[in-house]
Amino acid sequence: MDAVLWGMLIGGVLLAVGRAVWLTLRRRSEASVTVDPLFRAVMPEERGGLEGYLLRFFIEAELNWTPIGAISGLACVISLLYLVAGMAGLPDGWFLFVLVFLLAALFASLLLRRNSRLNDFRSQLPDVVSLLARSSRAGLEFSEALHLCEKMARGRLQGELQHCRNQLSLGRPVSGTMESFARRAQLRELGLLATVLSVHRQTGGALADALDRLSQLLRDRIQFRRQMLAASSGGRLSAVLIAPAAPLLFAALLLINPEHVEVFFTTGMGQSFLILGLLLNVVGIVWILGLIKMPR
Repeated sequence: MDAVLWGMLIGGVLLAVGRAVWLTLRRRSEASVTVDPLFRAVMPEERGGLEGYLLRFFIEAELNWTPIGAISGLACVISLLYLVAGMAGLPDGWFLFVLVFLLAALFASLLLRRNSRLNDFRSQLPDVVSLLARSSRAGLEFSEALHLCEKMARGRLQGELQHCRNQLSLGRPVSGTMESFARRAQLRELGLLATVLSVHRQTGGALADALDRLSQLLRDRIQFRRQMLAASSGGRLSAVLIAPAAPLLFAALLLINPEHVEVFFTTGMGQSFLILGLLLNVVGIVWILGLIKMPR
């Protein structure tokens, strides 16, 4: 690597480290103002684009990250790894392969964490709705019922219920509060709950009976999702087994007979085919996951 590239990498690392330190100091200075870290996880209702998707992904994984901070930290780590690889004399092809493997492992771990937290969030909803029904029969106010649900809930759902209760204490109507909750979480189950509460506020009726039926419906939906996951387990297993087959075979050839694959690193056409193969592998994984994706 020439001096210009080294200078650019060192400058990028210093900028990323400086920004990370500044964000850390800023977070510590704002710690006295923020009461609960779960409030920081409450996402603004209207946020689109890549920033909104990343923010929603981190919230669903119950990670106190921001998109800018995560991208800056990732860029810092990649730059440091590239500097270490350059000092150790590791070829660029090896560095690219190891980097892709580490990024895939990181994304897979975050995706598993997010799906686990989201399923835990969804599994608590029938109990919450059932508790709301019992509280309605007991004659409690909706804010008091939410307070009971908040004590029973755990994880992100507890913070969201506390946020809803704070909105009610500020005078926001129940229908608007639950609709904003449904928009933040983007779950159809919460949309059904918001619809039931809105219709009851407009037309009246037996709210407890409607909530009991909704609780049973949510349990049926969870059971249906589990059956669908079991039915599509073969497709997911195929994706897990087939996706790393080509990269692992390439790594084995790189270790056993490096001269057989060095053409992918030494020639322009070989590098083009290597990049094309990586892109096609990623497209295939995304395609398979899209076919077996469960609706939210």
